[in-house]
This record gives sequence, structure tokens and C-alpha cells, in this order.
Amino acid sequence: MDEPTQTDVVIAGAGMGGLTAGVEAAERGASVTVLEKADSVGGSLALSAGLVWTHEDMEQTQAEIPGGDESLQRLVVEHIDEGYQWLRDHGLELTEPPFQLRDDREVMPPEPGVWKRMNVERFIEMATETIREHGGEIHCETPLETVERGPDGRIMGVVARDGDDLVTIDAPSVILATGGFQGNEQLVQEYITERTDRLWLRSNPHSTGDGLLAALDCGGKSSEGMGTFYGHNMLSSPGAFATDEFVDLSQYYGPRAVALDEDGQRFTDESESAFEYTLAQDTAKRADGRAVLVLDSALYASESVGPIGEEVDRARDHYDSRVAVAESLDSLAETLAAWGIDGGEAKATIQSYNEHLETGASEQLNPSRERYHNTIDDPPFYLVEVQPGITFTMGGIAVTPDLEVVDRAASDSGLDHPTGPERTRSIPGLYAAGVDVGNVSNRGYLGGLAQSLLTGIVAGQNASSYVDGR
Repeated sequence: MDEPTQTDVVIAGAGMGGLTAGVEAAERGASVTVLEKADSVGGSLALSAGLVWTHEDMEQTQAEIPGGDESLQRLVVEHIDEGYQWLRDHGLELTEPPFQLRDDREVMPPEPGVWKRMNVERFIEMATETIREHGGEIHCETPLETVERGPDGRIMGVVARDGDDLVTIDAPSVILATGGFQGNEQLVQEYITERTDRLWLRSNPHSTGDGLLAALDCGGKSSEGMGTFYGHNMLSSPGAFATDEFVDLSQYYGPRAVALDEDGQRFTDESESAFEYTLAQDTAKRADGRAVLVLDSALYASESVGPIGEEVDRARDHYDSRVAVAESLDSLAETLAAWGIDGGEAKATIQSYNEHLETGASEQLNPSRERYHNTIDDPPFYLVEVQPGITFTMGGIAVTPDLEVVDRAASDSGLDHPTGPERTRSIPGLYAAGVDVGNVSNRGYLGGLAQSLLTGIVAGQNASSYVDGR
């Protein structure tokens, strides 16, 4: 890249959050430079189905994500209609469910909430064109190295890597939007699970925590919920697969099935989240990264996101994975034993599970079963071995409601103090957007694209306003 000596706003990351922030800042008159680690823009957005979803209201949000940051959750949930209008104003057509995905398959949303779908390719095209039309620059294969602060604590710019060279870009404002740290094995092992050998990366490989590490290195603070992530259980051993197969490999019916660990026991409430993301987290943490989903013929013939039988058949017929059909519980036990799972305990677990449901004692199940009280007793039985795939991390950079990065040296410690709470302060000129913003979701899920859209808009607005008023 030709090194720019000065720009108003540097944005690290060209996914949904970074591109949205870039459009907003550029349209407000700021000069914008976007740095992207990959060789093309889009990040994990480019791998998604373009579903911009969030909760219907804060009541649902507080019930499902009590540990999240309420002010950030309100930004997303209470302003999603403004976000949809922002997309429309920028030429994006939004469609309503049911959504038609690849292979002309139609899917219905599995969770209550507000759902819209946009064309991902059109969004990326619009954003890159808009930034460049306003004089902005987008540099691919140029990862962020560090964020620089001056003696007064204000942001001075960034250092980025261009091939073998380090490039300094002077800027009073920086937005971190690098897409989480799920691609960084060391950070994933530190915060989420040591069994990264049993964890698929269900996103782009370039989101390795560059924004988080840069924020911490220059005095920023990490958020709550660092051990939580959004993802789905996928087939355990399909070998190599393409990014456009993420949906086909994900076993969305998990909340309706019985999930067993290697000891043949249930390890969580499979139904806690209808869209399966809490089951994926618990498979990573409580089942040592490997589980078996058990279905019967009645469940096989029903639907979740789509026809469940089609998901199972696709797993069995197109991937080198462990999928089996058992004609009886005894046969099920034998198959699981051959897979290295305690088959006898698995048979007893399913029998006990069925008995609790049949006698109306579901509340006595341990682990509990909040919903989907369907028995697994109608042979044949279908067995699908899965391991979790991580799409993005929910923990990340701690920010204020204005998306300013919190200064850990001058912020509330989180502990009670006899003189009262300290005032949370931020790093002047440093912002975050997208899923680099931590603790919007926290075990429960609020919608990744919706979070990136709204935080991108606000970060772009505030970064450009900071430049104007500094």
C-alpha cells in the first residue's frame, strides 16, 4: 500500500461491522482508511446467509441473556428497525421468512424475534463502493499490528503490516472491528476450551483477536463473557469441507434430540436454546468436544429449521462421518460401544429419559429439559456424532454505550468500594464495532449481523464526530 500519512478514521476489519462503520463515517465527511487482514473484504459476513435477526423486545433479551450488557443490548434490540431502514436507504432489499437458501431449500426461523434477510454480496459491493466514492481507501492483506496512544492518552494512529513492512498511519480515531478471536487457538484455549482439536472453526480463519489484543495492549479492557461463543454442533469427522458447507454440516435439530457424552449420559438441557447454540457451547465445555445426537423415527420425520430427515440423510450420504441407524435400543448400545461410548449407560439414559416424560415427571429430569418434551422411543433410532463449530466469540472488548473502548486503568474495577463506584472512562478516539464488542450476547445469543450493523453505525457516527470535535 502507499502509506497514507494522515487519515481521520482507521478501521481495522472489513466485515459487517467494519464496512458499516466505514460507510457511516465516510458519508459524514471523515476520511476513512480500512485495513483488512484477508485478501478480500467481507470477513465472516461473506460466509453467512445474510440473516439479520435479533430479539423482539428487551423482555425476551433479559430472559435469555441476563449476563449481557443491557445498554448494548438495547442498542441492538430497540434500534433494529432503524438498522433495517439504514440498509434500505443504502439500496439493500430485505426479504421476509421463509428464506430460500442454497439448493432452493426454504427454512423457517427457529427462534422468535425480528428476522430479515439481505443479499450479502450486494451489501459488500455497496459498502466498498460507498467508502471509495467518498475518498476512502480499503487495503487488503494489511493486518493491524498495534494502536498507538500519545502521552495524553489520546489515539495517535495505528501500525499495520504490509507484507514484510510495518506501516504507520496517523489518525485521531480508530475503530476495531476484526471479528472476534475464534481463529486464535491460544486465546480459545485460554478462555473457552483446551480441546481445540475437537472444535471446528465455523467462520473465516482471519479473525484471530487482532482487535482485542491491540485494545488490551494500549490499555483497553476485556468484557464479561469471555468464555462464551456463538456456534453450532457440526458433523464430527467430515474431513475437509468448504465454507459454503457450514450450513449443511450444522445439526440444527439438536435441541429436539437427546445429546449424550462419551459416558453415555446427558450433559445439558439440549432444548435451552431453540437454535442450538447453547448445546454447542456445552458440547465444547461439558462433553469434552464430542457428543452423539440420538433421534427416533418420529423426530426424523419432523422439522426444525428444515426437514430433520434431510439433515440426517445428508450427513450420512455425503460426508465421511459417524452416522448410524439402529433398529433397537440394544443395537443402539452396540453401535455406540463400537464408537468408544458407554453403550449400556446410553441405553439406560434414554430409557430413563423416556420414562420421565411418559409419567409426567419431566421436571425431575437431571439435566432438566425446558421444552421439546418428545420421547425417543419409536425405532429405528438415528445416531449422529457431532463436535462444536465456533462462529464467533461473544466476549471481547469492553466498551461504553457509545462504543468507546473502556480504559482499564481508569475504569470501575467491578468491586464494591466504600467511597462509591468509580466512573468508567474510555480511551479518547478508540472505538469497537461488530463482534469485537464484547458481552452483547453472553451464552444466550442476540444476533451477530444485527449486532454488527447497529454497533457499526454508532461507532462510525461517533468516530467521525470525535474527529470533528477534538
